[in-house]
Amino acid sequence: MTKKTLPVLKAWKRIFELLECVNDYPYDRDGFQEAVLKLYEGKSPKSVFRGMAVPTLRRLGFIVGYADVIRISANGALVHTARQESKPEGLRALRAILLEMDDQIGLLSYLEDKSTVPIQDLIDDWTPRVGISDSRVAHKPEARNRAARERIHDWVSFLTFAELLYSSGQNVRVDALRLTQTRNDIDVDTLEKRESFSQNFFKAYRKIVVEQSGIKTVEIERLRKELAIRIYGQSHLLITEKLFDALLKEHPKVSDEYTIAFGRSMGADEKLLFFQGKYYQTVSIRFYN
Repeated sequence: MTKKTLPVLKAWKRIFELLECVNDYPYDRDGFQEAVLKLYEGKSPKSVFRGMAVPTLRRLGFIVGYADVIRISANGALVHTARQESKPEGLRALRAILLEMDDQIGLLSYLEDKSTVPIQDLIDDWTPRVGISDSRVAHKPEARNRAARERIHDWVSFLTFAELLYSSGQNVRVDALRLTQTRNDIDVDTLEKRESFSQNFFKAYRKIVVEQSGIKTVEIERLRKELAIRIYGQSHLLITEKLFDALLKEHPKVSDEYTIAFGRSMGADEKLLFFQGKYYQTVSIRFYN
């Protein structure tokens, strides 16, 4: 049996507030930390900031960078921007990210074919499926199973929070309508989405180049973020990091008007673009007119 990797999520209940904190204090660890501590009065930085907030955001892919260069990721910015529009829009964007994550886990597809499942039965069935890499508990059956159950419970609770699942506290089932809507939101073959990407890709790139005082080498993650926010603001279409990468890979790299070139990563950087068997960190575009 292939083991499933479920994220350890200690602070998902305040996810929108945490995204606001990191969005408001990019490249400012102290400011970010102080903002988080205000959400958890009386708690220590070690337990709340380093033990809960940062790990939860990182495991969801909502932040990039470490130490003094932590900032919100493209996916994090997309969810935060949508939440500024309204809570339903924030939840809609969150569902898109969680569905992409769950495609690698399979909990939603497991529940989709069933009407209603007792939560305890779900946890019992899934406990052996969950992989635990923590060496402190991996070889201790009771501790391993306890850690697996906690991760399943948290993932089910988070999917319920995002309204992909209904839960009575005792039983759980898929929200079929929202699951269908979310699948449409992350459908890469949507014509409107493809056209919007093509219309805005070069505009987003040029905007960043101007902000960089003419430097033409642009971080792919920064371009993902700029494009996601730009397109959402125009049409409320969701361009997740995964959708961005898929659309960029298909986009023509050479024409009579431009040439797109990718730059290799020299280290273990985050959120690289994987294209034609190689990992890339940056993009630069040469325009011919």
